Amino acid sequence: MILTQKSFSTKWSNYVIVLLCSFFVWTSAFGSETQPPGKITDASILLLNSYHPGFYWSDGEQAAIVNELQNKGLIKLPIIEYLDYKRLLRGEHLAELQALFRKKYQGKRLSVLIALDGPALNFAIKHHRDIFGNVPLVFCGVSDFKSSMLAGDTRATGVVDTSDPAGTIELMLRLHPKTREIFVLHDYSIAGLATRKDVETVLPRFTDRVRFRFNENLAVEEIFRKLERLPKDCLVFLLIYANDKTGKNFDTKKLARLFSRHSTVPMYDRSEVRLGYGIVGGKLLSPAAVGAETAKLVTRILQGENVGGIPVVFKNLSQYMFDYEQLKRFTISESSLPPDSIIINRPLSLFAVYKGVMVANFAVIGLLLLGICFLIVVIFQRRRIARKLKESEAKYYDLYENAPDMYYSLDVKTGSILECNKAFLKGTGYTREEVIGHQIFEFYDGDTAAKAKRSFQKFPETGEVQNVERKIKRKDGSIMDVSLNVSAVRDKAGNMLYSRSIWRDITRRKQSADALLAAEKRFRVLLENIHQVAVMLDGDGNIIFCNDYLLELTGWSRDEILHKNYFEIFIPEPIRKDVQSILTACVSETDMPVHYENQILTRAGAQRLIVWNNTPLRDSSGRISGLAGIGVDVTEHRKLEEQLLQSQKMEAVGTLAGGVAHDFNNILTAILGYANLIQLHAKENAQLALLALRIVDSVDRASELTKNLLAFSRKQAVDMKPLNLNEIINSFRTILSRIIGEDIEVAVRLSTGKLVVEADRGQLEQVLMNLAANARDAMPRGGKLFITTEEGTIGSEGIVRSKILPGKYAILAVSDNGMGIDKQIQEHIFEPFFTTKEVGRGTGLGLSMVYGIIEKHNGFIDVYSELGKGATFKIYLPLIDAEVWEVQEVGDDILSRGNEIILLTEDDEAVRNMMAMLLKKFGYRVLEAGDGKEALSIFRDHQDEIQLIVTDVIMPEMNGLEMYNEVRRIKPDMPAIFMSGYTADIIGGNIFREDNVYFLSKPLKATELLHKIREIFQ
Repeated sequence: MILTQKSFSTKWSNYVIVLLCSFFVWTSAFGSETQPPGKITDASILLLNSYHPGFYWSDGEQAAIVNELQNKGLIKLPIIEYLDYKRLLRGEHLAELQALFRKKYQGKRLSVLIALDGPALNFAIKHHRDIFGNVPLVFCGVSDFKSSMLAGDTRATGVVDTSDPAGTIELMLRLHPKTREIFVLHDYSIAGLATRKDVETVLPRFTDRVRFRFNENLAVEEIFRKLERLPKDCLVFLLIYANDKTGKNFDTKKLARLFSRHSTVPMYDRSEVRLGYGIVGGKLLSPAAVGAETAKLVTRILQGENVGGIPVVFKNLSQYMFDYEQLKRFTISESSLPPDSIIINRPLSLFAVYKGVMVANFAVIGLLLLGICFLIVVIFQRRRIARKLKESEAKYYDLYENAPDMYYSLDVKTGSILECNKAFLKGTGYTREEVIGHQIFEFYDGDTAAKAKRSFQKFPETGEVQNVERKIKRKDGSIMDVSLNVSAVRDKAGNMLYSRSIWRDITRRKQSADALLAAEKRFRVLLENIHQVAVMLDGDGNIIFCNDYLLELTGWSRDEILHKNYFEIFIPEPIRKDVQSILTACVSETDMPVHYENQILTRAGAQRLIVWNNTPLRDSSGRISGLAGIGVDVTEHRKLEEQLLQSQKMEAVGTLAGGVAHDFNNILTAILGYANLIQLHAKENAQLALLALRIVDSVDRASELTKNLLAFSRKQAVDMKPLNLNEIINSFRTILSRIIGEDIEVAVRLSTGKLVVEADRGQLEQVLMNLAANARDAMPRGGKLFITTEEGTIGSEGIVRSKILPGKYAILAVSDNGMGIDKQIQEHIFEPFFTTKEVGRGTGLGLSMVYGIIEKHNGFIDVYSELGKGATFKIYLPLIDAEVWEVQEVGDDILSRGNEIILLTEDDEAVRNMMAMLLKKFGYRVLEAGDGKEALSIFRDHQDEIQLIVTDVIMPEMNGLEMYNEVRRIKPDMPAIFMSGYTADIIGGNIFREDNVYFLSKPLKATELLHKIREIFQ
């Protein structure tokens, strides 16, 4: 449709007039504070303001009331009338207002009449029924209210301004405990003296804590000087101050700011009016709080509650409020403020501080701009129509010239550039003179130019080109990728005048796409070559990607599992539902475990433990479409961890067992010694000798128990010598047959060569005996026992249970075809006191002693067993290159007496007394010491007399070895016998390889000690 100038003008005139009318109606509706004349609706609210717009206190109350009621949807716009009582203090105009209000509101229906402050309340009480009829009256902000003011009016209620000067004073003293004086600052107007009176009523509460001083009626400049001279232990309590002695009136906020600048101490208030104008704060009464409380009463009335049943509100609405800037000025910590304190002037962004104001201003500015635009349209309508074509061309040229894309026009016959915009020049780097008149093909790169010429020749046929990619050569030689769009410009007859073309720079997009492809390629290479499991699943759990490592680990081929359900192929049935829930949580965008571990199945049916790191996959729209997981195979690692934990547990139990055996051996030594003494004294008393013998036998059995504990804990003294393992087994066969019984067949197969190990013969025999006994118990109905030896080599892999070095080992295997051992029992089989036998049929130390002995020999033991298939215990002992030690026969020594002096050191008093008694019985002279320090002191006093030292190893203060080292500094050739219940690390010193130093294990018999002493002295 083609518009003539006249029709165009008429149409736009109508649009503008309608829009402007709408705008002015809208602004008049929301810009006015009073309701236009006419019928007042049933929900009409009349606010009777005592003062004028701009008076802080009543404006704050009024705004709070209106906002609360509007937010609750109870009113749209209130009716507001101002009595202007501040500027017309005599009230002579009230009679005229009475007449005016009678004309405006008599007979009108109001829902509630709200009186703001005292003058409005007095006016409303006086003319309530006369003007407003039986409308409910609610007053607000009256500080000097008395119940008599309502004179029994049951149609009135309200909120009394109740400040809390005592609360502010209490706060001041709490925040400034060193305060000695409070300077109360007020003017001598009626209001100022009234506030002073309010403060004086609460002063008796504080006179024992601080003194109060009220200012005299002075000029403001004199007040400034007084504030400047206040001491540091003083505070300022600011009340109403609006005029001074000279009669000058001041803006209360500006004056508060001046007071603060001159005051060197903090200043507090009881009203929110001056918060932000120099006061620190206080328990402040705000007009907003009073207004909000008033709105609650009005709400109750509008909702149908009888005003006569609503009492006047006298409660204190003050709140703790503070100025952040003043808190910082006087270094008052926010943590010391009361809870729920309000703090203004916190450092915030400009928008955060003035958000409401800025939004409102932007809205107003937008509306004003809209109005201005419409006014401009109306004013310049005819002139704009007259210049329509020229302005349209200018706009087009501006859009064309400053467009971000590169625009140019071509001669459709020659391909020469007719015009171009700034973006074209900036993008190519040429000047306008270097572009205009030149063929466009000169700007294409290489083969692209030939393609462009062919496309240009075909252009008249189609008249357009869309989204064709080309490469442009800039003036500096760099290449730019562009997307080309061309359209034909025709005259009214349809003849082609020229072509309009657009180049859009897509270099970065191309680079990003190339980078994305390269990144995807690197990512795939990484996933394919990483030595971890990588798999991606779609939302149904089908495999959309997996790497070669997964295929190698499980034995599947890619074709066999790709696009198949991952859970059905890889997840064992018992845990399949739980593992599948991870994918469900991912797709439903609930909490998905990022780290997870589970077993997967190989093609052969074996299970591998995988620790996963999971992440969701998203499609182009950002929705979760599947799950990606990277997993580490920790199967072997977990096995090694379990072996290491078992080894550590056995080591800890062994340490405990060694400690118990040590203390027990001391007790047994005393019992055995005294039993030996009884035997020596009771040779002619057969009954007493028999009792002593039974004690000795009991001690021997207890000693065997401690030896077992020490063997397990590797704290037992051992006599390590090069021994042939095969020879030990051969010599033990006779004893072995007695242990296992006639119903068990013993088969021994030994290696052909010698297996020389460094070992304690007795302890290895104990190992054979315990393993044989264990096999016997596993075959209650008879069976076969196999003992084999062989030589083997152990590499560095897989050995974590003990500190085993790679090398050659003698391997001793003891097998049976008995009941076998449950896998759970195998985890505890070497623990001391662990037994599956009934009470009274075993101590549970047999296999634990075996474990301890083998660990002591720097070897290790493993068990292999299945229920019903017997058990095999394999022992690995390091082979050594040495000659086998031959046993030397020693004849029995005859106990003989002596008279030498012996220094006996033992911290256990019972053991020391027993040994001293024994030695003295055989003629020796004994010097006794309870610890190493005492023994060293005795030796220094008798060094020329003492011929032998008999000492315990472990003692408090100074142990036996430390004491002997000090003795040797004095007398290097002094012989010594050391005794101990177990060979702790301290016994492993080189000193025990010397000729004159000997060691005896507790519990020791009297004959052992006496033989060793005679051996030394002879």
